[in-house]
Amino acid sequence: MSHTQNQTKEQEIAEVKKHIRQHILIAIGLVIGTLVAIGVTQMQFQNSGLKIAVALAIACTQAFFIIAFFMGLISEKKIIFSFLAFTAIFFVVQMGVTIWARSHDNEVQIK
Repeated sequence: MSHTQNQTKEQEIAEVKKHIRQHILIAIGLVIGTLVAIGVTQMQFQNSGLKIAVALAIACTQAFFIIAFFMGLISEKKIIFSFLAFTAIFFVVQMGVTIWARSHDNEVQIK
């Protein structure tokens, strides 16, 4: 093999090792996140809404790491921003419809 081929192989090996290390660190972080989530369920909060908010924040963080790194979507910025924009628009429309339906002038009567 030539010198250039050896360098290419070494670069490929280094890249694979980098990805393996990254995945191992993320997996450890997910395990820690799971343990923290279990710990949160055992804690006493003044408000159950706060407990739910903390649990959801942990779950969303874990979901981000899984989607971004294990599924490789962090490199797909265009499609991610498209889905994010669609989600934001859908959320705003749904909240608008809910607020409109709950207003006093537009009370929905179910018979």
